[in-house]
Amino acid sequence: RDPIGAGMSFRRSVFDEVGGFDTEMGRVASVPLGCEETVLGIRVVQHHGEGSIVQMPSAVVDHRVGPERATVTYFVRRCFAEGISKAAVAARVGATDGSSVERRYVSRVLPGGVLVGLRRSVRGEIAGLARAGLIVLGLGVTTVGYGVGRLGLSGVLTRLLVRDAHASDTGHARGPG
Repeated sequence: RDPIGAGMSFRRSVFDEVGGFDTEMGRVASVPLGCEETVLGIRVVQHHGEGSIVQMPSAVVDHRVGPERATVTYFVRRCFAEGISKAAVAARVGATDGSSVERRYVSRVLPGGVLVGLRRSVRGEIAGLARAGLIVLGLGVTTVGYGVGRLGLSGVLTRLLVRDAHASDTGHARGPG
């Protein structure tokens, strides 16, 4: 359902049947919005049924990730933007189809990650506590972003994020307006 956009391809007939990418979604400047490939994937599954998207495990994609993406600040911005993006997915394809994978992830994967982090911290690995804390922080920030998106406030906040991202990318502080 959620193809990874870095190396995906579809037959032309798929676009003819379900439409192309939603051009109202996706990255704005350096604000990490997204999910346009998720919406396309959900529309394909809604049209063709489960099993219509195939992953090729042997495919290799080189994707460079800069050091700025390995910061807590980026992580928080990314989680907030992911929440906004998931709200946009739910608005376009319905809340049930738009959040089915996410509900399983939040109820099964994230608690497991927190438990692993806490177990490691009990064994003396302080990074385990940081891992558990970041998972909880990320889920909280993503949830707030989702709420903001569902309330229709995402446009104003996205403009603020773009402005702040531009300021941090250029090293210049920006004032109001």
